Amino acid sequence: MSADIQNLSEQIITIADNLHQRLQLLNDQLKNWRNIGIILPSEEDANPEELLEWESNLPEINSMINIHLNAMQSWQELISRWPERKHEGEALAGRIEQTQDFIDIVESLQHDWRQIELDGLELVAKYEDMGLVMDDWRHRVVDEPRDSLQLLKAEAPKFDVRLQLIDNLNSLDSSYDGSAEVDKRIAILREIDTDAELLTNMEQFIDKQARRGARHLRMLESDWIDLLGQGKADEKISTSTLNIRAFEELIASTRRFGKSASASPTAGDIIAGETMKRLATKTDQELAELEYRGWNVTHLRAEVKINLVSAARKISNMRVQIPQHPSLCRRLKALPWQSDVALALDTELELRKPDTIENLHNTIPQFLRHLASRPVEDSDFTFTSWSPSPIRHTLVPMVSKDGKEVLLPRDGLPDVHEAILEAMEEETIAQQEVATPVIKDKIVEKTTVEEKHITPVVKEKIIETPVIEERVMVEKHSNEIPNAENGGGVGNALVALSALLTNLGLKEDAELVQKEGFESLNSVRRNLASHVGIEPRDMRVDRILRLAIRLIPRQEKGDDARAELLSQLSSAVAEMSKWSRLRLEARHSGASGHFLNDAIALGIALKRIPGPGISLPLMADQLELPHPAELVELKNGVNHVVNSIRLPPVGGVRI
Repeated sequence: MSADIQNLSEQIITIADNLHQRLQLLNDQLKNWRNIGIILPSEEDANPEELLEWESNLPEINSMINIHLNAMQSWQELISRWPERKHEGEALAGRIEQTQDFIDIVESLQHDWRQIELDGLELVAKYEDMGLVMDDWRHRVVDEPRDSLQLLKAEAPKFDVRLQLIDNLNSLDSSYDGSAEVDKRIAILREIDTDAELLTNMEQFIDKQARRGARHLRMLESDWIDLLGQGKADEKISTSTLNIRAFEELIASTRRFGKSASASPTAGDIIAGETMKRLATKTDQELAELEYRGWNVTHLRAEVKINLVSAARKISNMRVQIPQHPSLCRRLKALPWQSDVALALDTELELRKPDTIENLHNTIPQFLRHLASRPVEDSDFTFTSWSPSPIRHTLVPMVSKDGKEVLLPRDGLPDVHEAILEAMEEETIAQQEVATPVIKDKIVEKTTVEEKHITPVVKEKIIETPVIEERVMVEKHSNEIPNAENGGGVGNALVALSALLTNLGLKEDAELVQKEGFESLNSVRRNLASHVGIEPRDMRVDRILRLAIRLIPRQEKGDDARAELLSQLSSAVAEMSKWSRLRLEARHSGASGHFLNDAIALGIALKRIPGPGISLPLMADQLELPHPAELVELKNGVNHVVNSIRLPPVGGVRI
């Protein structure tokens, strides 16, 4: 028994020591909380009877105290920078039973402080958008919003004066003297917080330059009036939009090349005038060639109207720079454009201007330094380096409708195709020689003459061009004119074909069909085939032309069905013509009213400025189409292309 009692006594002593230690730890924790500012309901230590109750509630109390301490830390940071708001939460700080009320006050203070910061940043952004450099002010607003906002509001009148002075400097005509001094002063006004003395100096400079420019313009206007009085100047030229430099060059050019209306022209006037005409023609042709290849030459055409000689000199310099475009694209594509997507998109647009090649080459080191100093904006962005279309050479001379030579590169495919058709006609004539012995000599003579125009070069091109082979197949089937009697549908088919040709813009062919009827179809077929395969152009146009070739009347039973299908294509072309006109107008290019020409112009415009959504296919149609006699399959093909043109309306509006 004595051993058991001894053992029990030791256990009691151990339990008592444990309880005593736990009570001591609890009181130490309470003391620590009081030292850091927590106000407990009682200032006394916990007694043994309260130990178990304290321990049961300790986790919840500890969590609440941590929340309160976080709120106290935020409150102390705020009142250190905003002491006049200290009284709002001072009575609740440290009282855990009022933790929620204290948190509400702290959040209210934080919201007010954040609103002040946002107001300051908004004011900074306003002046940044207007062109001022506000980096220092932005840092000051973030560090000390309240004081910085008050200073910003006090400085706002000076900012407005600086912006007004910048506008006045930009409005000065510095084309004659150069813009270096103006640009320097604009940079000062944008980047430096100016004082009253500097602002006064800027105002005096602007006033002086404006008066000088006005005097200069008055002198130029007087000279222009004198030239008008002498008959050397063109009264139709408007000088109100010209700057001083352009006005000076206009007057100099007029004095040199102008001719008096009352006196006979001198030899020098004639030579100078002819020289300018040739220069204008050659310059326009060269710009047209660049535009055909996809270059953006809009600004160069505007310069030609203002100063032809200067623009021609710039275009001459571009001939050396354009071959460097591929190497420029490779160098630009290697830069880390993911760091500045906006700059990358702007550079992509500049790549299409032929006169910016040298400047972009020289700017690459600056691009590299700028991009290396910035963080990545969009890791998935890929720089698109535009390249001009290659020049396609032709083996025959190119002549415009008025008989003048055209420098535009043109596809030689229609000429090759014409030679193929002539060769096929010669074969047909040769086969008919036995049946027509009376006119044999004439036919043989004609065949012999035409064969001279078919060169071996052309025959090689026939073998190598799949598109030509497809056209030859269509022509061969279409040239097999059946001997069956006309079933009455050929008349309707010819009317429908004439309407389709009119809507396509081929009015001469339409009139030929109306006058000569079935005998004109070979010529119409050749002309339609010459418009197949042009790129870039909406693929649906190619499909319509290829279907129309297969639906040309054949003087057989199916001509009624062909007439109906040709009418559907004609209506679809009229619908597509409206759509093309709207798309051209949206890209600042008017429609000519000739469907096929507008389709080519729209193809070039869409390649340059794609529309939103899914991009239209702008390549030649390569789909294998049915034989001209397979009317059911041709009907399906017509329905498909018509449905692709007559899309269902969206929100009541057909697009």
